[in-house]
Amino acid sequence: MSETRVKRAYLPTSSGGQLHYRFSGDVNAPCLLLLHQAPSDSQMYITLMQALGQEFYCVAPDLPGCGSSDGTPAIGIDGIAEQLVTALTAVGLLPDMIFGHHTGASVAVAIARHLQDGDEHACQALVLSGPPLLSNEQKQALPARIAPAAPANEADLLQLWHSLAGKDPNGNAQLACRELSSALNLGAAYRQLYQVVAEFDFASSLQQLQQPTLLLAGEHDSLRQALVPTAALLANSISLATGNSGTWICDTHASALASTLSQFWQRLSVRDFQLGDGIEKELSQLWI
Repeated sequence: MSETRVKRAYLPTSSGGQLHYRFSGDVNAPCLLLLHQAPSDSQMYITLMQALGQEFYCVAPDLPGCGSSDGTPAIGIDGIAEQLVTALTAVGLLPDMIFGHHTGASVAVAIARHLQDGDEHACQALVLSGPPLLSNEQKQALPARIAPAAPANEADLLQLWHSLAGKDPNGNAQLACRELSSALNLGAAYRQLYQVVAEFDFASSLQQLQQPTLLLAGEHDSLRQALVPTAALLANSISLATGNSGTWICDTHASALASTLSQFWQRLSVRDFQLGDGIEKELSQLWI
């Protein structure tokens, strides 16, 4: 079996710029929208997209100002969501399921809320990896925690390197270098992106959702403690502990994560299926 090819393309945006995205899989398969964390871009999904094969038609955009996309995160999470929805739906890319990781989980919730009132076939399910349900103290502290993303000297560069390399003990130098490159590309917008995450009313948005939602985080995920309170705000959700995974789960645990997404979607496709039908136990087996 040949390896699934991950391709790249651009779409025009409402702001006059271009949205860069990666895509793979069978165009006739369910559309899975993959939304990245900060300071990453769609590169973080290449390994996962290859592991998913032809099961989904995967679409992974660079958020505005990230990677090779034009724009700025200063438009806020709702603005980012609206820009992505407008660009993607213009070419018929309505997502059947959305996967959002950390920063991307905020954007995923905003998009799901937006689509919930639109096309009834769009966003039938949601997966939030490391949901950023932050306390007021965390919201105030989050942007300030970012190491200088526009290093003025060697000390700043080393500080940024160590802050990124220390995010996940499962990572390696290659992943850290990729994230460092993404952070340097973002520059001051790195902190700006964290600022709009802090300003976004994630809790209120969760309470408006009706889609079946899978919440997941591993023992090394800095947002693992948010799983229980996030589930309490959702009308229809289950939580999953993903072993010893952390911030770079999409790279380090791509096979298990791909199987999780596949089985979650397949179970949802069964008529009259309810989230309580033993699916938590079934999915947990993938992470033992």
